[in-house]
Amino acid sequence: MKRIGYCILLIVLIVPMLTSCMGLRQINELAMVAAVGLDLGDKPGTVRLSAQIIRPADARGQTGAPSGGTGEPIYSISTEGTSIFDAIRNMGQISSRRVYWAHNFLIVMSEQYARKGIDDMVDFFTRNHELRMNTWVAVSADKPDEVISTVTGLEVVPGEAVDRLFRDHRIPGRAPGTNMMSLEESHLSSSTQSVIARVSLQPRGVSNKKPGEHGSIQQVELKGAAAFKDSKMVGWLTADDARGVLFFSKGCIKELRLFPALIQTRT
Repeated sequence: MKRIGYCILLIVLIVPMLTSCMGLRQINELAMVAAVGLDLGDKPGTVRLSAQIIRPADARGQTGAPSGGTGEPIYSISTEGTSIFDAIRNMGQISSRRVYWAHNFLIVMSEQYARKGIDDMVDFFTRNHELRMNTWVAVSADKPDEVISTVTGLEVVPGEAVDRLFRDHRIPGRAPGTNMMSLEESHLSSSTQSVIARVSLQPRGVSNKKPGEHGSIQQVELKGAAAFKDSKMVGWLTADDARGVLFFSKGCIKELRLFPALIQTRT
């Protein structure tokens, strides 16, 4: 009888732990990030982090403007800090919801930030338990906060549109499809250097209200790449050079040496 009593007591103690809902977070309490921009802050030694946050009520429709909504499918905010973690923590001071990173599609770094070094960026985004390793990574000569806020393509959420550009990057073959997993592999390797896709804002769109004015709307273009050496950006690769890199990105050879003639240094 004592053994049966002990078993019942053990079951009573274990069952509550198996059915617990501790740590539950409702979706309407989260600010879901779709794209992230990294740039140097205004103060020396600081980082500016921009986040593209989805508005669920406005992004659920085909046009992004359902009845009762604001008509803006995204909400963009930016904060500064001494590190990426500090900037994210400061974001909690202005965001009415807890920032949630698991649905992030894209990380865009400015040229100035990439040239200074991406050690902190790789370390943070690979250790954060909410972030996925298949998140796309890109470098831009334009401001990252403008890139992630530009509505591109047929999608309501800009981050999702750029995500689809990366998914089909081998069709035009003008830029590599760099994600956090491939970036970490090249970053930690002693025999390879990182090559990250380039995104830029180009006047490619045509307004429906002014069809005669071609290029009146800026769109995000996936073309070219940024070349790195020892975690620091050293120059740009043209679209033709990036196409050549795609042959090596499949693992055809173990070592990729970037010749100086391929690198277009900016003056």
